[in-house]
Amino acid sequence: MIAKMLRADSEQEMAAALPWLRTNDALAARWKIAGPGFNFAVLPAIPLTRAVINEETMEIVTPAVIDTRFHANLEIDEGADFIIPDWLVISPAPATPYAKFSEDI
Repeated sequence: MIAKMLRADSEQEMAAALPWLRTNDALAARWKIAGPGFNFAVLPAIPLTRAVINEETMEIVTPAVIDTRFHANLEIDEGADFIIPDWLVISPAPATPYAKFSEDI
């Protein structure tokens, strides 16, 4: 499988770019997390830098910097013909991904 880390300014922007990954049930639109040829995982907000904490007082010296854009991991089968806009793909991908799919852990 080919792994891609995706980023958009908002969940709505990613949903508009990847309509094949959305499903509408009776309650609300939801992400499909797996299907023939793909696995998809929404990621939480990603820290760009860690907070610096005074170990004696446990006070935050410097707060963490958080990337609040919408992130997701997508794995697709090689040769799959899913449409994924180039602007969504973080390239180059981070050397250390923020999250992995369960079979990779």
